[in-house]
Amino acid sequence: MMPDHSNEQTRSTEDRIGQFIYDHLDEPRRDLEIISRGPYEMDNGAIFHGHWTKEGHREGRGVQVWKDGSKYTGYWKNDMAHGKGRLLHADGDVFEGEWYFDKAEGRGTYEHMDGAKYVGEWKEDR
Repeated sequence: MMPDHSNEQTRSTEDRIGQFIYDHLDEPRRDLEIISRGPYEMDNGAIFHGHWTKEGHREGRGVQVWKDGSKYTGYWKNDMAHGKGRLLHADGDVFEGEWYFDKAEGRGTYEHMDGAKYVGEWKEDR
């Protein structure tokens, strides 16, 4: 069972935007044997639940929550957010889109709690 570190802002945002939907790119890499594991506490105190390689790397689908209420749901590759994913910040802001080795990269939407929104292309988190 994943711990609930959500706060008022993150609960409000999740209620408004709904559950993250994984896409058709859900096929695990054929060259890796993937196992499901968790919840597992990381060295930084975050909790991860999802797919791992037998070598111990997060790979495939997964959810990671931090004690401040932040939450990433999406795809992982070699222990990093990679592919489609959603990062819900502790302040209730949210980015949903494409990730490339832990950075927003490609199409995505960033929405602030106050309703301001940017939809477009991202390169190295900008």
